[in-house]
Amino acid sequence: MIEVSVKTQINDFEKLAAQLSDKAVATATSRAINRALTSGVVFIKKSIKSEFNIKNADLKQMKINKSSSSSLTGTIAVGRRPISLTHFNPVFYTSNKNGASKISINRRGNKTIKSSRSQSGGGVTFEVFKGKKVNIPYAFMINNDKQKPVFARGKYVGGGSNYNFIKRDKRLVSTGPDLPITKLNTTSVYGALQNRTVNKDVNTTVMDLYSKRLEVELKNLINRL
Repeated sequence: MIEVSVKTQINDFEKLAAQLSDKAVATATSRAINRALTSGVVFIKKSIKSEFNIKNADLKQMKINKSSSSSLTGTIAVGRRPISLTHFNPVFYTSNKNGASKISINRRGNKTIKSSRSQSGGGVTFEVFKGKKVNIPYAFMINNDKQKPVFARGKYVGGGSNYNFIKRDKRLVSTGPDLPITKLNTTSVYGALQNRTVNKDVNTTVMDLYSKRLEVELKNLINRL
C-alpha cells in the first residue's frame, strides 16, 4: 500500500498556509493528496509494465482510497490476488497418436491449437518478466478449445510470502485419470510492485507529486482571496 499523509509535507509550506484559514489549508491538502494518488497509479502501472509482461486488465487491481478535508490521508491499495499463468503467453507442445500440437494463448487471451513438427521442450514456457522466457517442465495444457488454464499435478500450500506450489510425483489413484490437477498462478500486482527495480522510485515519485501539487493548490486558493 502506498500512503500519502499531510504530516510529511505541510510544514514545508507554512508561509503559504499562514495566508489561509485552517479549512482552506485542509481543502488544498486533500486535493493535492488525491491528485498525487491519481498520478501515482499511472506511474505505478508504467513502472510495473516496464519490467513485467502484465496485461492492463490485471493492473486494475488498484484502488485509490481518497483523502478528505477531515481526513488528510489517502492510499493506493494494490491487489494481492495471484495472476493466472494463462495471462503470460504460455506455450505447450504435446503429442498423441494423431501427431504433435502446439498449444498457445496470446495477449488477448485467445487459445490456438496448431499442428507442429516439434515434440521437444516438454512443459509449459511463459514470460512473466519481459524478454525472459521460463519453462516449467511438469506443467501442461489441455488439448481442447474450452480449457485455457495451465495445469500441474500438485497443490499450493502456505500463504503470503510462503505461498508455494508443491509438485506431486506419484499418482493418488491406481487407475483412471491422474487427478487432482491444479491451475497454476504466478505473481500478483502487489508482488510485482515489490520488485526492486519497480519499487525503488514509487514512494519518492508519489511524494514529489504531492509536494508539487500542494504548492499549486495553496496558491490557487490564495489567488482567490
